[in-house]
Amino acid sequence: MRLPHRLFLIVLAGLVWLVGSYPLQARPADVVVPNAHQSRPQAQQSDEPLQVVTKVFEPFVIKDGDDFKGFSIDLWTEIVRRMGRQYEFIEVETVDDQLAAVAQGKADVAIAGITMTSEREHSVDFSYPYFKAGLQIMTRRERSLPFVNLMTVIFNPAMLEIVGIFFLIMLIAAHAVWLVERRNNPDFPQTYWRGIWEALWWSAVTVTTVGYGDKTPRGFAGRMLGLFWMFAGLFLIAHFTAGITALLTLQQWDSNISTEADLHGRRVATVQGSTSDDFLREQRISATRVESIEEAYDLLAKKRVHAIVYDAPVLLYYITTNNTDFQVTGEVFATEHYGIALPMDSPYREAINLHLLEIMEDGTYNLIYERWFGVTAE
Repeated sequence: MRLPHRLFLIVLAGLVWLVGSYPLQARPADVVVPNAHQSRPQAQQSDEPLQVVTKVFEPFVIKDGDDFKGFSIDLWTEIVRRMGRQYEFIEVETVDDQLAAVAQGKADVAIAGITMTSEREHSVDFSYPYFKAGLQIMTRRERSLPFVNLMTVIFNPAMLEIVGIFFLIMLIAAHAVWLVERRNNPDFPQTYWRGIWEALWWSAVTVTTVGYGDKTPRGFAGRMLGLFWMFAGLFLIAHFTAGITALLTLQQWDSNISTEADLHGRRVATVQGSTSDDFLREQRISATRVESIEEAYDLLAKKRVHAIVYDAPVLLYYITTNNTDFQVTGEVFATEHYGIALPMDSPYREAINLHLLEIMEDGTYNLIYERWFGVTAE
């Protein structure tokens, strides 16, 4: 009986060894299958508030005591609310300061009205664009005295040309009537200078339909000429009046600076380091570069510059919220887009873009846009 007992123990030990050495297979319940949310890169969760660097850029960022408000601020507040994160604002003076803080890792996010450019993309990353803008020209709205406006129109080269042509035509008509009437009509003396003077008088009163009647042609040729001159006068007076009206309209509304081409040779102000600064350099337009748009407004008010070139929404907002003699002229040019700047390979970019798209799709963006610009986004 001892031999079978030992054999049983040997077989049992062999089975134990065999089971222990066999590789275990994972049960289906043990396999972790990533779901859709787990496959998307997630922003690193932390109790530390996001450091957001911003600058005053009305109406996108407006300083309100120790707080900030504005279009970009409202948009950012909604994004981080959906992210479930806290944040702190860091105020700087220029866009270059914002970009430097993000590029050097001193801030997590930069927002205001930062234009997305290929050059800036080399040092920072951007979110999806959230605002379409462009550049525009601001000038003074001149308010001259009526007498000054009248003198300006009278001595306008175009006006002098119109008057000169009109006088030349009257002089031709005067010579014609004098040549056919001078022998048989005492109203038109035979001597040249006196005769032409009297004929010019007749030409003027006839073409203007005044017709004093003190001088009239008597011969058949003279009367036919007078009849033709009367009808021609209707056309000439209408043309003359239209020319004056056009000049008066231009004098009232034309600021002489309405396109980029008009900026050459003028004193122009812009903000240093802005995309408007880059545009003026590319177009080789000399400009006075200042640190803030407020300095540019001051230069324009003091007539030290003829125009300001800057972001169109900022200029329009300033005009609508201030009692000013400024105006924007011409169309928006050099279209650009604003985006949120982040450090390269930022862990927050994916989440920011996701919530930015949600905000645009669910109507929240239009509500914020209408709050600050009075109309819905196009």
